[in-house]
Amino acid sequence: MEAKQIQERLKEATARVKTLANGRDQIIHDAGIEKQKLTQAYENLHQYGIEAETMTEAELQKLANELQTQLADWLQSIEEQLTKGDALMREYQQLQEN
Repeated sequence: MEAKQIQERLKEATARVKTLANGRDQIIHDAGIEKQKLTQAYENLHQYGIEAETMTEAELQKLANELQTQLADWLQSIEEQLTKGDALMREYQQLQEN
């Protein structure tokens, strides 16, 4: 093999190694971000007295569904109160106009 061919193959191999290293670094970075998110989620659950580490996946899913239902109920209640508030504001403005 010629020296030029060897040099060219070496350059190509070096470029491939750099590409793979960049990919590896990105994967490590992404995994670190996901780990931080998971740690934050566990800390948030701890603040509410939920020990997620000891719960099964099914228990966590049940809890998530219950919390989502509770949130939907609260949101509906808030929306109802806002509707009442809007009606009261309209009534007040009508009284002010008269």
